[in-house]
Amino acid sequence: MAPTLVAFFILDRQPSKYTSRAVGYLNFSGCLPYAIEVWQTSVGVWDFEALATVLQDPFALLVMYSMAAFGWLILFAAPPVVSAYLTVTQDIQQKALNARQSELVAQWGKNVRLGKMDAELDDDDDVLEGEEQASGDVAPSS
Repeated sequence: MAPTLVAFFILDRQPSKYTSRAVGYLNFSGCLPYAIEVWQTSVGVWDFEALATVLQDPFALLVMYSMAAFGWLILFAAPPVVSAYLTVTQDIQQKALNARQSELVAQWGKNVRLGKMDAELDDDDDVLEGEEQASGDVAPSS
């Protein structure tokens, strides 16, 4: 659990301790099978011989430290992945809203885009030009 202690006391300066949690939970999951093995094979509460046999096993240490490293990997890989996901979903949502806005402008005219309720409504140039051209009263402007 040394990587967890380093993360908690030295590296993690945030009050929520997310770094310590990410490293600690996975480090604990790597240490738990070997802790259970020590508890099952020990004669007394503090059986240092069983603990020494586990700590001398290179595979056990590899598993424990690998799980802590996996916690660090998740800690460093998660923010860019989440950021990319949020960017893509925001772009999709913005395109959908722009398409809906275009539909509303086509249906209701330019005045539907006004931001204030008290603003005066301007004449819709596209609609007026289309009506004037259809009636033939005014020559089209160039």
